[in-house]
Amino acid sequence: MPHPDQPSQTATVKSKAAPGSNARSVALAHIVQRLQQYPDLHPQKLETTGLNPKEAGLARALDAVVVRYWSPLVHVISQHLSRPWERLDIRVQGILLLGAGQLLYLDRIPPHAAIYESVELTRRGKTAKAASLVNAVLRKVEALRVELIEDPDINSSCHLPRGDGKAWLLGRAIFDEDPIKRLAQQTSHSEELVRNWHALYGPDQTRILCLHGLVESPTILTGFHDRPEDMMAHDIPGFALVGNQHDKISKLLSKHAHWRIQDPGSATTVMQTEQLQPKLIFDACAGRGTKTRQLALTHPDARIISSDIASHRLSQLRKSVAHLPSVEVIDYQDRFELAGKVDLLMLDVPCSNTGTLARRLEARHRYNSTHLKELVALQRQIVADTFALLHPSGKLLYATCSLCTEENEEQVDWICRQHRMRIAQQKLHLPKGVPGDPITLYQDGAFAALLTFQGS
Repeated sequence: MPHPDQPSQTATVKSKAAPGSNARSVALAHIVQRLQQYPDLHPQKLETTGLNPKEAGLARALDAVVVRYWSPLVHVISQHLSRPWERLDIRVQGILLLGAGQLLYLDRIPPHAAIYESVELTRRGKTAKAASLVNAVLRKVEALRVELIEDPDINSSCHLPRGDGKAWLLGRAIFDEDPIKRLAQQTSHSEELVRNWHALYGPDQTRILCLHGLVESPTILTGFHDRPEDMMAHDIPGFALVGNQHDKISKLLSKHAHWRIQDPGSATTVMQTEQLQPKLIFDACAGRGTKTRQLALTHPDARIISSDIASHRLSQLRKSVAHLPSVEVIDYQDRFELAGKVDLLMLDVPCSNTGTLARRLEARHRYNSTHLKELVALQRQIVADTFALLHPSGKLLYATCSLCTEENEEQVDWICRQHRMRIAQQKLHLPKGVPGDPITLYQDGAFAALLTFQGS
C-alpha cells in the first residue's frame, strides 16, 4: 500500500491571532479548532503574534491545560449540565473547557477572574445567550473544590490528580467506581488504552503509566562534554534539563554541533548499536534528524544517509544535519540506489506514541484499535519497502516510542519470520516519573530491537 503523506497528521498547523485578541480569545479560537477535530488531534502551533510575552505565555498554558486534561475537564463540567455535553454549542464547549481548566489546574489565576473572563468571552458573538449557563456551571465547578491536597489517592472517586503532584479533594464522588474507568477519567486517557495497559502490565504499573501522562515533560539536552553550568543534571549521566534556558537554546545548539535535544529514553535506541562498526547506515524515518545526529556521533567513521516517507519533513531534516559532513539526505523514492549495500538499516517507524504521552499530548486522544491496526500495517509496509537495502550481513534496528505489543514485540516476531532474521538485542524502556517525583527522574518510553540474519 502507498505511504500516507498527510500534513494534517504530522505537520504543524498554525492558528493566527486576530487583531485586538488577548490570551483567552486566542486560546479559545484554537480550542474550538481542536473540538472540531476531536479525537483526531495532532500537534498544532498556537500563533501568538500580536500578543505581549505574558499574554502569549498564558495562551499557550491555557491550550496545553485543555489538551492534557481534556477528559477530566469534560467529565467535571458534564456533572453540572442539564443537557448532554455533545449538544452544547462548540464555542460554549471551548469556553467551559478554558474556564474549568483555569479553576482546576492554573492556581495563579484567581477563580473570580477565570469565571468573569469566561462569561465575557461568552457574551461576544453568537453565544451571548449562554452567558448565564457558563457562569452557573463554572461557579459549580469552583464550589466542587474542597481542598488542594498534597497526598492524593488515585483510588478515590473524590480526588482529581494533577501534574504537580497535588490533587483537588472534591465535594462529592464524581469519578466512576470501576477502577479502570476511574483511572481513565482522572488522567485523561482513553478507557481502551487503560484496559490494554492493565492486561499487559497489571494494575500498579498501569497507574504509573497513567500518572506519568499528567507530568509536564521537561526539555532535555545531551551531546555535550561538560554540562552547562546553568542547566540541571538529569539522573542519567550525559543529560541535562534545559529549564528556563529556552530563550537561548537555539543559539547554543547552533554553536555546538553535537548538542541535541533528546530524552534519555529515546537515546537508548541508538545505544544498542554502539558495538557495531557499520560503513553505511540508512535512517529511513529520520523525522527531524535527532537520531540521525546521534548515529553520526556514535559511528563517526560511517557514511549516513537519511530520509523520511513524509516529503514535507525533508527540508527540516536537511537543515538539522547540514553541519554533519558524514550525513546525506535523500528523497525517499531514491532509496533503491542503496539496494544490498546498507550495513545498518534504522527504522524508527511512525507509531501510536503511547510511550511519550506526557510529551505528545494529542496522541492520547487519537488512540483506538482501528488507528493501531492502520499503524501496524504502515510499519510492515515500511519494512517491506526498505528491507532490500540491507547487505547480506547487515543489521536492522527497529524502533518505536510505543508501549503496544502489536507495534513492538509482535512486529519484531513478524519481521523475523518474514525475513529470516533473529533478535540480537531487544528492550522495552518504560516511561519514568510521576507527579511529585523530581523532574530529573523523567524519561520517555521507547522500544527497540536489533535484528540480524539467521546464521550470522
